[in-house]
Amino acid sequence: MLKDRKFRSFSFISGFQIFIFAMQDPKSLTSVALFHETFKHPVLPTPTIPDQTRCDLRVSLLAEELKELQEGIENKDIVEIADALCDLQY
Repeated sequence: MLKDRKFRSFSFISGFQIFIFAMQDPKSLTSVALFHETFKHPVLPTPTIPDQTRCDLRVSLLAEELKELQEGIENKDIVEIADALCDLQY
């Protein structure tokens, strides 16, 4: 249950608020590189714009998550909202 877990509250655009459960690893954003390495995705040493195919894939994946966020908000489904926000961040 929500009341049994430690969580932090974050505010987003238009005052939208979501609760994020505390993570063991406070460096969650830096974990993206490890994720990419694990699944054999490129990790480049300098900021680089990927090729058009990879850019198109990323835009498509982001659009899908934005649609899930919109549906979660419309349905007032906090779990779907949290899932979409986490996926958008990752």
